[in-house]
Amino acid sequence: MKGPDFIAKLIYLKSEQEGRSTPVASGYRPQLKFDFTEMQTSGQQIFADRELVYPGDEVIANITMLSPHFYFGKLEQGDRV
Repeated sequence: MKGPDFIAKLIYLKSEQEGRSTPVASGYRPQLKFDFTEMQTSGQQIFADRELVYPGDEVIANITMLSPHFYFGKLEQGDRV
């Protein structure tokens, strides 16, 4: 089985910050959009130390993308999604 494509620190914004109003479970697959391209992909988030993340929480997650080959060599530490 393949490992994650990258590890990220995720900060889930609260609804008043134009974020979420409900918690997210580990395994969530949101759309990912990076600043360097118009292309979007899906990326599964597996949380490192818990099963649920609530709006306003910060978590470390293993991210596995649906189409990582489009992003090979373009992602750098500190990039924002």
